[in-house]
Amino acid sequence: MLEISSAAASAIDELTGSAEGAGLRIRITAETDAGAALEAAVTEQSGPDDQLIRASTGAKVFIEPAAALYLTDKMLDVRKDVDGTVQFTFHGKV
Repeated sequence: MLEISSAAASAIDELTGSAEGAGLRIRITAETDAGAALEAAVTEQSGPDDQLIRASTGAKVFIEPAAALYLTDKMLDVRKDVDGTVQFTFHGKV
């Protein structure tokens, strides 16, 4: 199951504010023999079959069913670019 770093949870909380159903949704944008390109975007609500993972802060992450296959051994993390733009990243669990 995907794990969520405390930094990523804080960033999701900051991006979604107090919107009750909002969270970060992860979906596949392209699939190849080498793997999948994933997109993480803030959304107002989950997709109909999305898996829900809650961080310790209450931040919600919705995962498209097909994307879940690629994330079982991953950690969702975050970094900010030099201009302050939030970038969600995935890496192996430590």
